[in-house]
Amino acid sequence: MQAALTFPPAIALSPRAITSGRALPRVFIPSISAVVFLGCLALTVAFGSQLVSGDGDASRHLVVGEHILRTGSIPTTNLFLSTTPDQPFLAHEWLAEVAGALLYRVVGLAAPVLLHGATIGAAFAILYRHLRARGAPLLLALAVTQFTAFAAQIHWHVRPHVFTWLGLAVFAYVLDGWHAGRLPRRVLWWLPPVMTVWANLHGGFAIGLAVLGAYCATDLLRATTLAGAQHGEATRRLRRLVPIAALCVLATLVNPAGPALLLHLREYLSSSVVLSLTQEFQAPNFSNPAALLFLAFILGLLVALPWSQRRPALHETLILAALAYMAFRSARHIPLFAIAAAPVLASALRSLEWPALALGLPARIAQGISGWVCRRDAVYTRMDARGSAAGWPAAALAALALVAALQSRQENAPLGVRYEPDLQPVGAAAYLSSHELPGNGFNVQRWGGYLLHALRPSGRVFIDGELNVHSEALVGDYVTVANGDPGWEAVLARYDVGWVLVPPGAPLVRHLQATGGWHPVYADSVAVVLVREAPVT
Repeated sequence: MQAALTFPPAIALSPRAITSGRALPRVFIPSISAVVFLGCLALTVAFGSQLVSGDGDASRHLVVGEHILRTGSIPTTNLFLSTTPDQPFLAHEWLAEVAGALLYRVVGLAAPVLLHGATIGAAFAILYRHLRARGAPLLLALAVTQFTAFAAQIHWHVRPHVFTWLGLAVFAYVLDGWHAGRLPRRVLWWLPPVMTVWANLHGGFAIGLAVLGAYCATDLLRATTLAGAQHGEATRRLRRLVPIAALCVLATLVNPAGPALLLHLREYLSSSVVLSLTQEFQAPNFSNPAALLFLAFILGLLVALPWSQRRPALHETLILAALAYMAFRSARHIPLFAIAAAPVLASALRSLEWPALALGLPARIAQGISGWVCRRDAVYTRMDARGSAAGWPAAALAALALVAALQSRQENAPLGVRYEPDLQPVGAAAYLSSHELPGNGFNVQRWGGYLLHALRPSGRVFIDGELNVHSEALVGDYVTVANGDPGWEAVLARYDVGWVLVPPGAPLVRHLQATGGWHPVYADSVAVVLVREAPVT
């Protein structure tokens, strides 16, 4: 005899069941969402040094934030480059940069780790609560949340884009809950204020507008093609959601640049030169284990949905199709797809009867496994109902910030976060800060943000990682020099470059040494500094 394995039903516990027995006070027990938050935060802190050193962007955001705090104004020209100091500059992530710089004054280099680690933790804690609200059993919701977090590691950095993860998680939770009748209409009025903050944190706020558009478009289609009760429901939802969507669009204009922010995003996404040089905007490389998790996510949906009794709604299908397309074109969008797809995957798995797993299993074994899962789920559900969702995250953040502040005051690496000398030119930057070299400098792109931070406040660089604010002409000149293409000498002369900082094996090193007009003044296994012997003419 065979039996099907099923996930346990959502367990409803009475107040007496929750509070019965000798239990610890609520504040001493973390809820499962708090555990998710703490796990993400702990993972970010554990790899803090690698995250701040992986590229220069985390450092560059600190520099921009420090400039805003020091001057009391948001820069409108690119003051951070020696090449194009008069070029218009749009600090579209200014709020995230100011928050990081404020925290940096207290906890040092642990600031981006704590700020963005907490943001990542909040995003996945909300995702977990979203899955539970849709009826997913605790163990299933936790497993899908963990799988989503693992898939997001392909772009898990301490940079402002993680605020878009959080914004998407909030919008998905609120809109799905309201659409399904779990949340009251009044929660929709939280979306415009959230959008106002989101638009000043990161340019990915357009994803929130797209999700709103998907809900409105599908209800408009239902209202125009269906009749009876379904027509009436779609019409009522449209009357309630369209004003919210309009307010959210207006909310994006509440930023220092106003409508120019939307134009900036359009120009950035249409720049083929900039996008081609930004690795995270390239299609995912499936030799990367993190990209394979994205494939596993896609395959999980393709396998589970045909067997499931729960089909995704039209707006869910539209959102997932758009985000899957974006993820296949750009690896940085994989976390957004995973966050949006997780509720659909959890619902599909929830309604499966798992015939493949039951194949060949005697009823006794199948029932034993199912019973054990049910009992574990009941125990953890009882613990979750007793636990505190906010107390532990707040206490953990406060404790980590206190330790980091004390370590920073003693000039120790806060929480062990330091720039890795194997990833950034730490030794070369120290040499540059203690020696006055002639002319302007040339540096590789991925080191630009770190050099700005190491040489602050007066240091300037040739280029940094924020290609979205640079002209295509400058990016083209950088590529010419970095690759040693014809005309590289003219580019260096035009920008009055008197020294270069590049890896020892870079093509430019061979070209400079071949000319005989440059000599090395500093070298290690990561970087070499070469200086022009004769003045630029």
